[in-house]
Amino acid sequence: MLDRLPEDVLVRIFSYAVPPASPDAISHRYRRLRSLAFISRTVARAVGRVLYETVDINDEISAVHLCIQASNSKVARFLAFHSTTTLRVDEIRGDYVEQLLKRLPALTELDIRSSSLNVLTLSLTVGVRALYLESVTLKFLTKCGARTCCRLASLPHLPHLARLVLNDVVLFDDERKPVPMTKLINPSSMPRLRTLAVTWAEGDAEVSFVAPQLTHLWLSRFILSDSRTSIHPSLPAESFDNLPNLQHFAVDLLLRDDLADIAHLSAALRSVRLDGKNVAEVERFLLSANPPCIRQLALLVVDKVKERDQRWRERTISECQNRGVVLEEDDFKAHPDQHHADVRWWAQYTQAA
Repeated sequence: MLDRLPEDVLVRIFSYAVPPASPDAISHRYRRLRSLAFISRTVARAVGRVLYETVDINDEISAVHLCIQASNSKVARFLAFHSTTTLRVDEIRGDYVEQLLKRLPALTELDIRSSSLNVLTLSLTVGVRALYLESVTLKFLTKCGARTCCRLASLPHLPHLARLVLNDVVLFDDERKPVPMTKLINPSSMPRLRTLAVTWAEGDAEVSFVAPQLTHLWLSRFILSDSRTSIHPSLPAESFDNLPNLQHFAVDLLLRDDLADIAHLSAALRSVRLDGKNVAEVERFLLSANPPCIRQLALLVVDKVKERDQRWRERTISECQNRGVVLEEDDFKAHPDQHHADVRWWAQYTQAA
């Protein structure tokens, strides 16, 4: 029966029949798909496409194995070249990441965790539309053997990137000096960037960006577990001055100066997602301050509060009703260790690129 169906139909069926691709489901997906591959050649081709569509690499042995397969097997090389659209790597050295990217040119989504790599390595994924970096060190080349060195040569070029998520990312040059984030996020490097999410702590790369085309912005700050201070970094107010197209804003309001920083936003926001230690108090202060950017607000997303703070939430509900704003309560602690899960939910909910 299966061997009579078109290959594209089989791919769709198998995609639903096996567990979603994740590090925990690799072996189960492989066993189930492999058991189907012996039915016929058509089924085997469909299985190969599904198997290679999303690749998870969690150790360097697996990275080497994939590279060898793509070099020695025509079928594996074809599938890796044309079918792999999502790559997730964790705790892989930068040179291994580079070799993987050279063999997977069809990538549209890339997720790199716990690695250190040359920032130009990212330019190998010219077709990627979503890039997730967590606990990653990006190294910028500032020295060149030639007498003249073009500054743009050391900048990544991701012409189709629409979504960038940075979580605890550090930017250094050859001499281990910090590099401003504008070297990474600017119209020359990422002309189509629409969604930017940054989570950072004091000591990480200074958060600054030039991206007037942004429509979605997520900013979150945290304190390092080994930090001797409880200092939260300030919001990048200077970058707020040039965001005329921003429509959806997610932020943790932690400091007194945060409200003044938000006043730099000139765009009329359609939705705001608020987080923070005292979210009920924060939302009350924001609505009371009523900066120009929230005067056309349509949606306010907030964390659920404890019973003792419910009276403050009732005031927020009343204020939102008076303004015609939809108030959405969400359990932000549902994914305490999965930053990307929350960002993905928010991006999908607000129809981000």
